[in-house]
Amino acid sequence: MKLKIAAVIAIIAVGLLAISLGPTGLFALGGEEKALEIGVSLGLSGSTALDNGKIMKGIEMALEEANAKGGINGNMLRLVVEDDKCDGKEGATIISRFANATGIPVIIGGSCSSVTLAMAPIAREKGVVLISPYSSNPALVNEKIFRTISNDLLEAGAMANFAHNELGLKRIGFLYVNNDYGKGLVDEFKARFEEFGGNVVAEETFNVNEKDFRTQLMKLEESSAEAVYVVAYLGEFIPLFKQKKELGFEKQILTITILEQPEILQQAGKEAEGTIFTTIFTDPSPEFREKFHAKYGEEANFWHAIGYDTMNAVVKAIETGGYNEAGIRKALQEMDFRGAANRIKFNEFGDAEYEVAIKQVKEGKFVPYDN
Repeated sequence: MKLKIAAVIAIIAVGLLAISLGPTGLFALGGEEKALEIGVSLGLSGSTALDNGKIMKGIEMALEEANAKGGINGNMLRLVVEDDKCDGKEGATIISRFANATGIPVIIGGSCSSVTLAMAPIAREKGVVLISPYSSNPALVNEKIFRTISNDLLEAGAMANFAHNELGLKRIGFLYVNNDYGKGLVDEFKARFEEFGGNVVAEETFNVNEKDFRTQLMKLEESSAEAVYVVAYLGEFIPLFKQKKELGFEKQILTITILEQPEILQQAGKEAEGTIFTTIFTDPSPEFREKFHAKYGEEANFWHAIGYDTMNAVVKAIETGGYNEAGIRKALQEMDFRGAANRIKFNEFGDAEYEVAIKQVKEGKFVPYDN
């Protein structure tokens, strides 16, 4: 199946390397016809396209560097890229096609947690390693995948603790994307918040790629909630903040790492003022920032760096374990290196380890929280 037009546009936007159409009909990036192929399944269209496009840039940069050094044992590397659209059904189709048509032993992806949860059982059955830079749902700890992003338990628990024990909140409302990602975060927040003695008094959901949040916001404003915990993707946050301002919504917004991106300040800075959020973001290493700016002419952020780290983890795993599922899996489990965004060392569940900080939007900037 050919990559959809929207995905092609998204991929072009993030600056691909040379593209060739392989025998499976999938688009392949970089390297030669007999190169070692690495699958990529990311949400390159819709509300996750901004984040995943940045991840893709980091992946491409690491690929280019690896091939410039001669690849692996003289074999060039090539990416075979699909747009999973943050859709579980699409992800299941993609993983089946990768495994059956190409024999690729490792895939970077999926994007959203619902995609990776759909892909994981098929990956195990077909003998494919999944390593996700974006899927954070707690349920994935049981799916025998790897991920370079953090587990949502960290962020949700940290914010529940902060909301009750630092802000003194007793009543909370939820507004969240109705998929595994959103549910995973709010379920953990609710469990921890209620343990502390707090209550969830209102709950509103929306679908992926939603652009109109007015009805949900009005219901939450009328509720007894003292604050609202919001879980959304970057493409949803921007219209949500604008509508919050338009409606005169006054309740405190608490949210997550995805907020901390320049697009928020550029497109919804005033509307986002005062928002408090948990973050796992670290500044990319100086070396990475310098070479990323030299290559792309823009400032690197966490998503660029985590894409770069994820691709480098795959390269190192193939170098160590060979181009096969068992070798790659073993090499990833034993891996430990300092990446551009974070230390890449996986625990027994395949999760990278992170620390959580609390920040706020204040005077048009993301700064550490202070009251």
